[in-house]
Amino acid sequence: MPYPMTPAQREHVTSLTAAERHFHFIDKVVEHQAVWTLKKGEELLLFRDDNGKMSIPVWPHPDYAQVIAPSTWRNASVMRIDLDSFLNRTLPSCVKDDVHFLVFPVSDKKGNVVAAKDLQQELSDALENAKNKKPRTLDDLPTLPDDFIAQL
Repeated sequence: MPYPMTPAQREHVTSLTAAERHFHFIDKVVEHQAVWTLKKGEELLLFRDDNGKMSIPVWPHPDYAQVIAPSTWRNASVMRIDLDSFLNRTLPSCVKDDVHFLVFPVSDKKGNVVAAKDLQQELSDALENAKNKKPRTLDDLPTLPDDFIAQL
């Protein structure tokens, strides 16, 4: 089950640049161990971009895919791929077939087109970094001035 998202969160993230959405994608995919894409029937949706590369669109949450699917790819449905399967099956197959990924496209902006090999390396590195992090403690909190006021 995906984590809940508010409309304000969705609006904020979709207003980010393609590079910022790419960073967000990597962080959230590692955090939640899933990638979301679109399919028609049982096949992943592929499209040819302006440079002739075959690409698969991917998002870090189904809400993003559900927003763009009806307007861009008719009759497509949202599909979850667990991260382990994505890293060990989907990406190696796409490396072999020279299929790229369109990372986090939004309705009026394009996403980053990334080679499967590069995305595989980036996700593997992010997973390794997440595994090697030691748990945070109260000592990790920054010291704040006495007059610090947080605005929510």
